[in-house]
Amino acid sequence: MWVLETLRLKSIRSQILVFSLFATLLPSISMGWLSYRNNAHVLEEKISKDLTSITSQTSREIDLWLKERQYEIKVFASSYEVAENLAKGSAGVPRLGDYLKAVKQRFADYDELAVFDPKGALVATTVATTDLALPKGWEESLKATGMATGEPYWNASGHVAAFILAEPVGEARERPAGFLAARVNLRGIDAVLKNQAHSASEQLFVTTRTGMVLSRFPADAGATAPAQIPIIAMRTLFSGQTPPIDMNGLDGQACVGALQTAARLPWGVVAAKSRATEYAEMRKVRNWTIALTAAIVAGVGLAAALLGLILVRPLDRVIKGAGKVAAGDLEVDLPVAVGGEIGYLTVVFNRMVGRLRKAREEIEATNLALVEKNRELHEVSITDGLTGLNNRKHMNETVVSELKRAERHAQPVAILMMDIDKFKTYNDTRGHQGGDELLRRLAKLLKETLRATDYAARYGGEEFLVLLPLTACKDASETAEKIRRRMEESNLGTYGDGSVATISIGVATSPECGFDPEKVIREADMALYRAKRDGRNRVVTADAPPPPGATGS
Repeated sequence: MWVLETLRLKSIRSQILVFSLFATLLPSISMGWLSYRNNAHVLEEKISKDLTSITSQTSREIDLWLKERQYEIKVFASSYEVAENLAKGSAGVPRLGDYLKAVKQRFADYDELAVFDPKGALVATTVATTDLALPKGWEESLKATGMATGEPYWNASGHVAAFILAEPVGEARERPAGFLAARVNLRGIDAVLKNQAHSASEQLFVTTRTGMVLSRFPADAGATAPAQIPIIAMRTLFSGQTPPIDMNGLDGQACVGALQTAARLPWGVVAAKSRATEYAEMRKVRNWTIALTAAIVAGVGLAAALLGLILVRPLDRVIKGAGKVAAGDLEVDLPVAVGGEIGYLTVVFNRMVGRLRKAREEIEATNLALVEKNRELHEVSITDGLTGLNNRKHMNETVVSELKRAERHAQPVAILMMDIDKFKTYNDTRGHQGGDELLRRLAKLLKETLRATDYAARYGGEEFLVLLPLTACKDASETAEKIRRRMEESNLGTYGDGSVATISIGVATSPECGFDPEKVIREADMALYRAKRDGRNRVVTADAPPPPGATGS
């Protein structure tokens, strides 16, 4: 009380005003400071998420680009032209060189292709003079991973970074017939960075651990040598420190950045943004926080002078309760400590919260029921009711999607069209219930025989269709023969004469039959027809010739 006497504050209004100002000023300043810190933290998290998202997506795209290059080199190295002409020795060198040049003309990512003998000596190349050689430590790399990858370097003549990829020729990895090497330029990575950048103000670049920049966006068209990042900055970026990391951009300006290491090579993908631009919003928030804190202090002081503590306390309880409700806490139950308008407001507030609580419970129960119904409807829409396999509509959608994916990634895919032999005769003998049971047994056999990645569907009547992703013609025929043999050996049903029920299977594969869904299914169906015509209970591929003496039946 001596403070009040010293300040000569005799009236209650003056005392309430002073106490309110002191009580409001301190928490307002604290809250303003906390708000500024929180906003700064939120902004840093946003920047961190943006940078992390950009680097992660870019790293995935670069990894995909590199995976495609590695796959292409494997394809080139496994070519019959390479193996056959390499085996011919000096007689095959001219034809081998022509083949390499033809391949290089079709692929812009390769500056040079060359073939080496098993000892690493150059046999043929696509250029007149070359310094291309197998990467350092290629023997150990080939034994470990099956492919040798060289260190990146700056190709001054092309003003672009490049590196060497090498793949053994032939199937014997321990004793290969030779090696196919390629000088791969990074123009494809330049395009990836350009596509991934959200704006021209962002800097994206790929760098080695030594700081050599292999690719960058925005590009430096006049560069005759690679940009070099200080080794200290590279250690910080590769240290795993949580972004944003303070650094200097390629233009020398202060930036915040993040790094994501590539999956297949020891490179880093760095994204950087201007520090001044990114933190401008935080400075604005700081100024607004100061202004808002001053306004709150003035407002609370005025309210304290007019209303007094008797009005403020019960209202404060209502405000805090409303904040909890806004945050999702509906277990609020305020005590009715006073009468009048404030007491009535408290009662109405408690009733409102009770109704919201009840409504939320009803909504949650309804949502759970809807989720379960939607799941059941989805299962019904894609499943054949008799066999439990996928229905024809769902399989058609799956075939279209899988063939597009296979064409995009140059991967094989196979379709098996199968039909139960003499099914009408079986139905006439065993009745439709017996026929339905045979269909169910065959569906079960398919589920037990196929891989988890394969798809099986009832195509219609006694016809079934099987989709085999990543399966070439030979493997598809073996799978079909396995199904046919299991059908015959499992004795799923017998005809009236005691003979075992069998199936005929037609096989069609892509890319041999193209990637058009209707054509591939039609080729499989025609192969099935030929299997029926040639005597049933057999597997026929779309491109297989009819057996000698086949007369059909």
